Amino acid sequence: MWVIWILFIEVHLHTWSTQLRLNGSSPCTGRVEVLYNGHWGRVCSHSWDLPDAEVVCKQLGCGAAVSAPHYKRPGRLPEDRVLNSVGCLGNETQLTECKSSPWGRKDCQHDWDAAVICAESQEGKEALEREGTKKIRLVTVYNTCGGRVELYYRGQWGAVCWNDFGTNEAHVACRQVGCGEAESYSRFYNYIDDVPIWLDRVHCTGNETNLWDCPSDTWGHHECDLRMQAAVICKGALHLSLADGGSPCAGRLELTSSIAKGSFHDDAIDSNVAQVLCWQLDCGSAVSVKTGAYFGETIGPFWIFPVHCNGNESFIWQCNSDLSFSIDSVNYPQKSKFVGVVCSGNCHSFFIIIIYILKRQNKVFRIRLG
Repeated sequence: MWVIWILFIEVHLHTWSTQLRLNGSSPCTGRVEVLYNGHWGRVCSHSWDLPDAEVVCKQLGCGAAVSAPHYKRPGRLPEDRVLNSVGCLGNETQLTECKSSPWGRKDCQHDWDAAVICAESQEGKEALEREGTKKIRLVTVYNTCGGRVELYYRGQWGAVCWNDFGTNEAHVACRQVGCGEAESYSRFYNYIDDVPIWLDRVHCTGNETNLWDCPSDTWGHHECDLRMQAAVICKGALHLSLADGGSPCAGRLELTSSIAKGSFHDDAIDSNVAQVLCWQLDCGSAVSVKTGAYFGETIGPFWIFPVHCNGNESFIWQCNSDLSFSIDSVNYPQKSKFVGVVCSGNCHSFFIIIIYILKRQNKVFRIRLG
């Protein structure tokens, strides 16, 4: 008797028809909304991808799905998402036939709603006209050689998932945008609005011309959300400098990337690294490495990963390093750990050090060199 009751419940769950609607610019594009317990609720975008959108578009009579964007929720809205972790195969006729978390459980952990763009919408028709066009870009506010990896497909820019994204994939992306080899890669944590996720689980050998030449999950099919975007920093995006030392050839070591600016922890470099740095900055040879925030402190993240040079390299990028970067870097808890370097430079390092010592003692002298 108990077995019969359970089977009845299973059949019931998969046969009731869900009322769907799209909240957008047309009946065939927008946020997905479902009627549950007499109220319209939204769908959490966690794992929302093209097969899920395919079922929704088909159920609404809007043709095939063009994309499955994740839409940023407007601020100060009450939590009204009644469905999460939808996992359709794409051949279902209704959303209720797909796997998901229990209906009504409000356990969405982020700020994006599931949305669709169907072929019968104007946006969908325009996107399908550009079906064959693919592009790549690195998105940041600083320059074009570092940032979030985005791909253009079906008329829309979309993200690449962080799942399995590594060194080979980063190299391919950097070369494709004309920025040389990759220096580092990371998960990008800043939110973006209203984009689909195009690729997931990309696996490159490192020799491919385009990122989409690498094996991956089917376009638009993924298991991630917009907190899991891949980002890269290419060697063309990094700039090293010495700050607050009274000369371009002395000061606190800083690295500016396309995403942020950071200082180095004083365990990160040694005299060999300093030698290569001075040559790279056209500042002669290294005189000394200064620890303990000798050239002062600054706000920003620390680069705490050690760099290992032999001392005969032309650029620091040629040295071995565990250097990597994550946009969620915070100030390192230990104070007075900023490292600095003094190079021979165009003027004698002795005078640079004396000038800085006097500066720290609030004494102002004019020193004429040469």
